[in-house]
Amino acid sequence: MLRYKFNPDEISLTEKRNGDDFEFLINILNTEKHLDNFHHLRDHFNNNHIYTDAIFHAHSDREFRIIVRFDQYVDFIIYMFKYKLITQVEWQ
Repeated sequence: MLRYKFNPDEISLTEKRNGDDFEFLINILNTEKHLDNFHHLRDHFNNNHIYTDAIFHAHSDREFRIIVRFDQYVDFIIYMFKYKLITQVEWQ
């Protein structure tokens, strides 16, 4: 399992299990710093030809729900780190 950290002044992020998958609720509080990075994350998963690995739902301009397949969890966390939505990742 991975443990990660993020700046709660810039992003609100919750994670829970959704059946066999994972569900993330992300609210971009600092849109100037993180909204473009979030779009890069979304584009990465939308353009990889595996349409069910991460499914993005927009709730508003800055609030998103993402369903991530169990086998894509680590990749999703690493890409959130790559796009600077989270600040630290470590194995637990």
